Amino acid sequence: STDGGKTWSVYDKTSGLDTLEIDSILVDNLNIYLGTPYGLINSVNAGETWKTYKKQHGMTSGKVLKVLIRK
Repeated sequence: STDGGKTWSVYDKTSGLDTLEIDSILVDNLNIYLGTPYGLINSVNAGETWKTYKKQHGMTSGKVLKVLIRK
């Protein structure tokens, strides 16, 4: 939601997500990070496109339980 919860966007496999099993969500401006049992899914443009990072992409584990940001 970009309007305080009045309307919602639905993201699924047709939107580019590899999985719908989401363990954690972090939103930082236009960046969305989804922690999943299979890796990290990231959007840098408010959900228009998604990229998945898995173990074969350099992740030390396939499972991402929490996503944190340090500022």
